[in-house]
Amino acid sequence: MATRDGLLRRSGGKYRPFLLTRSFFAGSQRYAAVWTGDNLADWSHLRITVPMCLSLAVSGVSFCGADVGGFFKNPTAELFARWYQVTYMLSTGLTFVYSNSPGKPFTAVRGNCLPLETYRVTSLQP
Repeated sequence: MATRDGLLRRSGGKYRPFLLTRSFFAGSQRYAAVWTGDNLADWSHLRITVPMCLSLAVSGVSFCGADVGGFFKNPTAELFARWYQVTYMLSTGLTFVYSNSPGKPFTAVRGNCLPLETYRVTSLQP
């Protein structure tokens, strides 16, 4: 809450801050989005991402996401594509690949996961 209040004061109330946290308490959903924390580029970590975010949603924290592709280790192209497919259904996702990544063109993998034309970005401004 203090971080949100400080950012609001700094902008003179002009901007609504976006806060992302992995340590939170009851009521934090009013102030911040939740990130599940550092994970591995491993199928078991992908498998637990959805239950973790669904459990948080049931408890009132609906803005939840995970590291796409895993933070540690290097994902295979298939695992990376599956992370993106899962993340499209979550509130948010952070794309990370460990610094020792082989540098494969994973952007092509992402583009083939879901045809983005099926979703339109709409402005919330009148």
